[in-house]
Amino acid sequence: MLLRKQKISTRAKTGAVIATLFVLSMIILLYFMIHSNRQQQAYQEYSQQQVREASGAIADIWETHLYWVIYDFSTWDDMVAYAADPSSLPYDMLEAYLDDLLPWYEINGVWIFDLSGELVYENKQHCAERLTPADFSAGLKEQLHEEKLTQFYRVLHNTLVLIQGATIHHTEDTEREGEPQGYMFFAKCWSGEPLNLLEAMTGSDISAAQTGQGLKQESVEEGVIQVSFQGKEGEDAALLIFRKKVDFADLLQEKSRSILIILLSSTILAFVALMSAMHHWVNKPLKLIAQTIQKNSKEHIPELRKASSEFAMIGDLTETFIQQKEDLIEQKEKAEEANRLKTAFLANVSHEIRTPMTGILGFSELLKTEANLSEEEQKQYLDLIYSNGQLLLRLIDDLIDLAKIDSGNISIKHETFDVSGLMLELYANYQKHPLLQQKDIQLILDEAPDAQELKITTDRFRLYQVLSNLLSNAIKFTEKGWISIGYYLSGDEEIHFFVEDTGQGVSKDDQEKIFERFVQLPSGNSNPKQQGTGLGLPICKGITDLLNGKIEIQSEPDKGAKFIVILPVHSTIRTS
Repeated sequence: MLLRKQKISTRAKTGAVIATLFVLSMIILLYFMIHSNRQQQAYQEYSQQQVREASGAIADIWETHLYWVIYDFSTWDDMVAYAADPSSLPYDMLEAYLDDLLPWYEINGVWIFDLSGELVYENKQHCAERLTPADFSAGLKEQLHEEKLTQFYRVLHNTLVLIQGATIHHTEDTEREGEPQGYMFFAKCWSGEPLNLLEAMTGSDISAAQTGQGLKQESVEEGVIQVSFQGKEGEDAALLIFRKKVDFADLLQEKSRSILIILLSSTILAFVALMSAMHHWVNKPLKLIAQTIQKNSKEHIPELRKASSEFAMIGDLTETFIQQKEDLIEQKEKAEEANRLKTAFLANVSHEIRTPMTGILGFSELLKTEANLSEEEQKQYLDLIYSNGQLLLRLIDDLIDLAKIDSGNISIKHETFDVSGLMLELYANYQKHPLLQQKDIQLILDEAPDAQELKITTDRFRLYQVLSNLLSNAIKFTEKGWISIGYYLSGDEEIHFFVEDTGQGVSKDDQEKIFERFVQLPSGNSNPKQQGTGLGLPICKGITDLLNGKIEIQSEPDKGAKFIVILPVHSTIRTS
């Protein structure tokens, strides 16, 4: 009887232990499920927030880029004349500017209306082809007439489209205070690189829908994140739908179900082992994921890669997300820097145009109003008008050349000519340059004896243009001493053209920037009025690249500079 009680007591204790362990396992499992749900909810909330921030950041860059383009083109005397009468301009506006808008500035649609609302120009592609002049209603133009600038979004076949409008004004009306002279609209589709970047960063396929179509606003469910996309005034412009390619929530739920089956069918020893394994395989990676998400840091990514393949994949995707976010911030900073440089460049070009125009208008007014001018004074004024006109023409040529280089429309002619004749022509044209005489600078022509009968096959005009720009630059930044121009052969491999001066020189750090667009270095002791637009050297580099050559600089501060244009040997032909 006592033995029976002992057996029952042992059985009861064993059952109690098993029941306790079962209850404990249920409690631990419940805790784990609650903890996992919280982690899943935290991840979903974080994903939704990151998607909203990423799409907003890309939209800011997108809108700013389009704003500056339409702002520049709608504040322009030629555009005012074109909107009033397309045939009134002395050049073809379509060929020179408008037809290049779509490929050059990555715009998908352009519409220009005159002041009465009649369509003057239309060009569109991709999703913007579904827009018609009727979409820019009279009411919209009346609103634009009052506000001067506007933007809004449309959704066309699941594609988000940004539309910006601006009234057309004269060049001097930069604040748009005068009456509009017409209307201009630009359209840009959310596609291409910005969309691919956001899809890769979020691991989703992205589409857009109009608000009010029965879709839930700001929701996360079944691997789909819906984020409200707001317009300029804070209105709900569209609904962005992110469909996850990999649903992390499903992975976590599947892992939890596997752990539950193991816990219910295992012995006490297996239960203990499972608790240890769960901590190592699940809880720790989840904590690492939570820490990675909360801190937005890559610190725990290597530990996640050592976990199971699912968590290793999550670690890789999270690292990609963090890296792409950092890249996005970097791209935003670059875009802001580009906008800053562009603004400075436009201000400088405005100054460079206004200075010679002031001289031309001023001396023209004197010639018109002063009746007692001597013949010598009239000749002096006409010379000043001519020199200022040449400066203005040079600036316009530089801008046109830079635009042609960027658009790939610059033509290269292959012709065979004598190198010595080209250098003599350059030397003769600059030998009596007014600044050389004013600064008492000696111009030297240095020809290598073994290269005097050399002929070269390339574009003579463009090569002369490069050497002329380099020589003008040397004259501008040299106050005393000499300037040497010449050429020589480097073995049988290359021909070197050079322009060397005793001017202010260029530091090592600045040599990396000197060929960049819109960059101007400090003037040193040079006359600040002679600084120009900073386009000469970028044009030289662009043309040299087209000639299959390269351009180099050798310089130290206050020790002068030597620019070398190198053309390959296959472009040269020796006379017999």
